[in-house]
Amino acid sequence: MDYKGGVTADRPANLTHSLAKRYVPPDSLCSNRHTWLSRRCIPVISDRRWLDSCLQVVRGRTTIFGALGRCPEGTMCADVLVASNDPELDPDETIRCINRPTVNINTGGQGQQTGVVRVEGVPGASEEHIISVPLPHPISGASVSAYLEDTKEPYVAAAVSAAVVGSLRGTNAKPCNYNQTNQVCAPTDIYNFKTGNIIDFTFGILDTQVFLFYYAILGSG
Repeated sequence: MDYKGGVTADRPANLTHSLAKRYVPPDSLCSNRHTWLSRRCIPVISDRRWLDSCLQVVRGRTTIFGALGRCPEGTMCADVLVASNDPELDPDETIRCINRPTVNINTGGQGQQTGVVRVEGVPGASEEHIISVPLPHPISGASVSAYLEDTKEPYVAAAVSAAVVGSLRGTNAKPCNYNQTNQVCAPTDIYNFKTGNIIDFTFGILDTQVFLFYYAILGSG
């Protein structure tokens, strides 16, 4: 992984890289006859749900199918990236089941930081919101993710009027970017954050909406 100034440059996913050298979760739901491609949180179904994407080849024809899994009770799903065994390859997409945050900043032990913030729309106005998250401790090999949960429908990601984006202040880096399908700010790459770094999460909501904004900054440790 090519690190520059403590962060890595964004690199698009590349499904043509060598599958033999990729990370595969030990509890993959893809059978031995199929190739595991990725694991992603599916908060539009539930904040505990995730999906394994599997590749199968039958008589020369390639198809991709999904298998649903679930995080344990009392936890929630967070998207993370895992570095490939080959440093020339892009990181692989997987998830981690984390304790549901209850406060704005919860370091939850070394190498991670999570939080939740209540956000309310302003009557008569649709506006952009910014939630700034300072890092009191360094986090190495980190993935950043975030999403908003409508208080009227707990445990499910909600649509927003403007995409959720996470930006590292003072740089052009965007550690997470909006995935329209899953309505989540998904990790873009693996980062080495330093003490004092600030991630600014921006998004838009309507004047009648009330959300819980969840974020996770999860290191490789």
